[in-house]
Amino acid sequence: MCQRLRSVVTWLSNLHISSHSCFDPNNCYLEYSPTGVFVATKDINFYDGYIEGRGRLGYWLASWFKRVSTYPRSPLGPRRELPFLPVLLAVAGYWELHLAFDDISAFRVYGPIHVGETWTLDGAYKLLAVLRILCKDWIAGEFRTWVETLINNHPEPDEEVTTVSDD
Repeated sequence: MCQRLRSVVTWLSNLHISSHSCFDPNNCYLEYSPTGVFVATKDINFYDGYIEGRGRLGYWLASWFKRVSTYPRSPLGPRRELPFLPVLLAVAGYWELHLAFDDISAFRVYGPIHVGETWTLDGAYKLLAVLRILCKDWIAGEFRTWVETLINNHPEPDEEVTTVSDD
């Protein structure tokens, strides 16, 4: 799938698919790996970390939604919109979940939902349960389906493509 994703990204005029990172584990660049959950962690005093973490997540989300909005419509089928994107913010061990929605004219972020903390055993288990849900149900489920649909609905880079208008 990584090779097919690179091929589609090339076809999309060298747009990075959806990640703001440039890290190279086993030659499958994160810049070509879709981001299913954004996580910002800050280990400084709560107020400053919270403000900085929210700002960073806002920047990442704005970048992500902008990139996704620039993907051309496929001649092979309509572009399916992603229903939401989970966002985690951890400040000094306190974890919260936010949900970002694309509202066409802007993106909206709802939350926070407290999902655990790392200084108590109960909080750590609660956090682990949420992370498992996000990884197994969201990333491996609906998000992966969305990415595969995006990839599979685009022709190979050497195929002739006609522009599809919204009209």
